[in-house]
Amino acid sequence: MPARRSLADYRSKRNFEVTAEPPPRGPGQRSGPLRFMVHKHSATRLHYDLRLELDGALVCWAIPKGPSANPTERRLAVHVEDHPLDYAGFEGVIPKGQYGSGPSLIWDSGTFSPDEGGATYFDDRDAAERELRRGLQAGKVSVTLRGRKLKGSWALVHTKPATNEWLLLKHRDAAANAEQDVLDDGASVASGLTIDELRAEAGATHIQPVGIDSPATLAGVRPAPLAFVEPMLAASSPLPTRYEGWSFEPKLDGIRAMASIDHGRVTMRSRGGHDITSSYPALIISLAAEPVASCLLDGEIVAIDQHGRPSFELLQRRMNLQEPEQISAADREIPVVYFAFDLLHLDGFDLTGASLADRREMIARVLLPLPRVSQVITIDAAPEQAFEIAVAATSILIQKPTEKQRPERLLVCGKVTSGLHFGSGFVNRRDCIPTSRTCSSAQSRRVESCCSIRRPGPTKTMRLKFRSRKVWKHYMVDRLQNREQSYASLRRSTVHDASGFGLNWGGHRLPMH
Repeated sequence: MPARRSLADYRSKRNFEVTAEPPPRGPGQRSGPLRFMVHKHSATRLHYDLRLELDGALVCWAIPKGPSANPTERRLAVHVEDHPLDYAGFEGVIPKGQYGSGPSLIWDSGTFSPDEGGATYFDDRDAAERELRRGLQAGKVSVTLRGRKLKGSWALVHTKPATNEWLLLKHRDAAANAEQDVLDDGASVASGLTIDELRAEAGATHIQPVGIDSPATLAGVRPAPLAFVEPMLAASSPLPTRYEGWSFEPKLDGIRAMASIDHGRVTMRSRGGHDITSSYPALIISLAAEPVASCLLDGEIVAIDQHGRPSFELLQRRMNLQEPEQISAADREIPVVYFAFDLLHLDGFDLTGASLADRREMIARVLLPLPRVSQVITIDAAPEQAFEIAVAATSILIQKPTEKQRPERLLVCGKVTSGLHFGSGFVNRRDCIPTSRTCSSAQSRRVESCCSIRRPGPTKTMRLKFRSRKVWKHYMVDRLQNREQSYASLRRSTVHDASGFGLNWGGHRLPMH
């Protein structure tokens, strides 16, 4: 068992009766992937602190200019004193007169693994620490990061052995980006605060609970081998009477698919449990590149037309192909994307008992931004905004963040025009106000103007295109869920029998009588 890393330097520089920074203490028993975090710290000068977990502590580098996802950029990284693991949850203002005084926020966090030679160890903590020690001793550390902002493979290189100077650089992979500055998003991933907002709180300190960035520490998870889980289905029961806290998500015209990844081997099954792996070879290649030891994703396979829009009609043309030549041709002519909306297993942990909000957070950190694999976007919106969302997209997902219940798919289809009303935050007979069978040009323009909503975070506007000018378009609500529900508990929901409404599941519309 390797010795714990010394925190003597960290302790000697701080007065813990004055600063709210956590004092060193025993690391306790830990499991799951190693964790990393990046603090944005406005001390004498603004800089970023990269911290990697190792042997019960955090190995740290101060990066004056911050990390860059541009592989041509080389950023100075100064190796500084180790920090205790509890520092991963520290966010606040270090008092004047103390070492590093000024606001420090959690700019990014997640899990990581050494990846020298291409091998990763997300499910083998001992091997990961052994490889990290070896890299530090050799003066070259290569790691795959799974964070909200920093993803893919990175390297730390000790350029001047007699000093503490290293270089941080991004390897060329799917997460490399020479066009966008990753530092543009300056807010905390823990609180959403910026440096100025944190400073304005006049010394308030936030100790964030550890757990939202590692599968091992999520509430409700348990160690378990990778296994397929029967997908949740829709049924009917009374609608909720309160609508606070709903979130919305576009519904895509695809087919349900569970994707299992086991150390690079991908298996994909349909909603009915049929193996459809051979039908989508390009998807399998992309999923195999995801940085996981093992995982089980729940999502939809969606065909994209020449205008970049989902098309179930196109998907039908390749769903039942059997011959390899036909499938290969379909991969070229009818590209498909796998949109993941849930994560049920990760790196040796069953996540079905965790809340939907936590499972979504895991997806956001784990998935690489690949052209054929994407997370379904969730929009947190007030009920008044739901009308704008509904007329801007073919369908939306409504979810509630209060009760622990099973996510379910509920799809309401309605032949409605711009008169569709979401005043209470849900579509039902009372809230849907159909207009006449024709729609004036003024109404059409009003519908098309409702294509933009503001998402949380700086300068992030999501624009959803109205598919066509046809008045009789199906607007749908899919997967009524709440953000705190586990995958295991069932939620049933009513579809009110307003004129023209019906239940839609898996792309097949079932009329209601």
